[in-house]
Amino acid sequence: PAVPTNQCLFWGPDDRFDALAARYVSEGFRDLKVRIAVSDLDHDIARLKRLRDRFGDGVSIAVDANGSWSADEAVAALARLEPLGLAYVEQPTRPGEWAAFRAALAST
Repeated sequence: PAVPTNQCLFWGPDDRFDALAARYVSEGFRDLKVRIAVSDLDHDIARLKRLRDRFGDGVSIAVDANGSWSADEAVAALARLEPLGLAYVEQPTRPGEWAAFRAALAST
């Protein structure tokens, strides 16, 4: 039997991002995790909106900020990401900065 798993979309050119997303979904993946916080948040949101528009609610989308944000940055980013209906946001704040993590958590 199949074991559900996700496929990760790392940072790269938009055309490659879109092509990989299409390939993964055509291969049967329904859980996508997207690496964000490499560039600006506006670009990340545009990419996430393209995924949502293309695949709808039939695909679960999560993101990984890889510990890139301070508490204030995480709070602001989470508010902007909320309308996208993400499954989760992985590692929004820097490793070991538990107060920042708690502030981000409290904001959701």
